[in-house]
Amino acid sequence: MTKQNKWLMRGIILLLILTIIWMLYQTNFIFQPVVIIIRAIALPFIVAGVGFYLLRPIIRWAERKGVKRLYSITFMYIVIIGVLITGFFFVRPYLFEQATMMMKEAPEQLAKWERMKLNLSPFLQDIINEAFTMANASVEKMKHRAGAMVPWFLSTMASLVTVPFILFYMLRDERNFWKFIKYLIPQDKRAHIDGVLSEIDETIGDYIRGQITVSFIVGICLFIGYSIIGLDYAAVLAIVAMFTNFIPYLGPFIAVIPALIVALTMSSGMILKVILVTLVVQMIEGNIITPHIMGRNLEIHPLTIIVLLLFAGSLAGVAGVILAVPVYAVIKVIYCHIFEYLQPRINGDKAPSC
Repeated sequence: MTKQNKWLMRGIILLLILTIIWMLYQTNFIFQPVVIIIRAIALPFIVAGVGFYLLRPIIRWAERKGVKRLYSITFMYIVIIGVLITGFFFVRPYLFEQATMMMKEAPEQLAKWERMKLNLSPFLQDIINEAFTMANASVEKMKHRAGAMVPWFLSTMASLVTVPFILFYMLRDERNFWKFIKYLIPQDKRAHIDGVLSEIDETIGDYIRGQITVSFIVGICLFIGYSIIGLDYAAVLAIVAMFTNFIPYLGPFIAVIPALIVALTMSSGMILKVILVTLVVQMIEGNIITPHIMGRNLEIHPLTIIVLLLFAGSLAGVAGVILAVPVYAVIKVIYCHIFEYLQPRINGDKAPSC
């Protein structure tokens, strides 16, 4: 197949996919009951799925050592419960103290901001004023929606209670699930589709485990760096950075904003120290941590990821930003296999690797 025909084939497949998406969007009212059901069960299954991909390598390793799956799952649950209890009694008081102190000192910090604004240029003053206006507007929206958020919070907590049970059955019945899926696939297509599903499974697992590991290490590195330079609320700011690091490329820039705000209320020298710590940690993360843990399995260009994040964020908010990259990676795997499957049927050539 010539290069022109190859790109034409890929364009046709992409056009078909976009047409199907458009048709589904135009008839979304038909699927509204299904959407409501999916929203109700999505959160616990997503959280359980993350736990599944984190724990599965350990369970499989224990099985290879001769430990029964049920015993290894029970042991992992005991370890997790022990870690949660330890964190509740030893880590929680420290974090709670920092968070409480941060809230108590908020008025004083705002007063410092007002005094500092007098020494800044009009341009910077306008930026700060705009930021405070947006923050106040967000707070007012949250106040108005507080009544509606209570039922949402209670339903969310009720959903999360089911996570340990869902996770247990996902880990225990993993093989039965795959057998059931294979049973639904026609015999002549089973080998090919099984390969596609295995590649999707591997892609999702690598991404989840890698992203969580990288975010955890970045959080620890920032906590150490912030503690060394004497930044206030180092633990709270490091945890914020750890969670925002789940957003590829944009996460570190979001995480440094609260750290800079706290640094601004301390001294100009602290601002430079925070920037230096952030740059050092990001250099370590980009050149050492991520390449060794994540590798280049996804093979997605950074510009593509940024476009994905902007698009997914406008459609689905925070959830869209977090899920954009793994969903795109799955679609890419499916797209490549569709292309490989159709190409030899069009011109009789052997399909190259996508």
